[in-house]
Amino acid sequence: MYIEDPNQNRIADLPKQQLHKGVYSGELGLSSEPPLGNWLIHVQTLGGLKFSKEFSVDRLAFGGNMAITYFSPYNQSRSYVLPKFEVNIKTAASFLTVNEDLQVHVSAKYTYGKGVAGKAKVRLELPFPHWSVLDGGQTRLEEGGLERSMKLNAMGEANLRFENAELRAAKMIMDYGGSTIRLVAEVQEELTELTRNSTAEVIVYK
Repeated sequence: MYIEDPNQNRIADLPKQQLHKGVYSGELGLSSEPPLGNWLIHVQTLGGLKFSKEFSVDRLAFGGNMAITYFSPYNQSRSYVLPKFEVNIKTAASFLTVNEDLQVHVSAKYTYGKGVAGKAKVRLELPFPHWSVLDGGQTRLEEGGLERSMKLNAMGEANLRFENAELRAAKMIMDYGGSTIRLVAEVQEELTELTRNSTAEVIVYK
């Protein structure tokens, strides 16, 4: 982020500012005789999105003296709509054998095609309650699942692999097959912390 005066001089350079829930708040100290007129704030996100906002620096007269006023944005009532994005999740195939690893591909794209900058979280779970039979004929509801996170690349995509051994340990895969694994992908946009998700299912065969 940087700020330019009306003469296109770069007055402040503020790289790599941290956001809180998608918002940055700061102050700019002005000299006693700053250039008057329209100034510009330029912002570029890590994902490459660029925004500019205009504000004014004016003088007001008080008791015969000239005073510098605070700067205020033009068109405060004007609304800005953040670009929407969609999340898709898919596996290498619509089915999986009991001896295979599970490969997952997640993509998050803005409606105009550019990849989203952020992170993806993929959760594997069984779509229906799973009960285990204990000694003595008692049953127990199995809880759990698998979860993994990864930063999206420059194209807004991520590839994840779940090993066959961990799928078996989580009881996602049984030797006799016949189960279904539900995949839930959640993507959080880096700039705004906005989240979107998508789901898919894969059937396990022997």
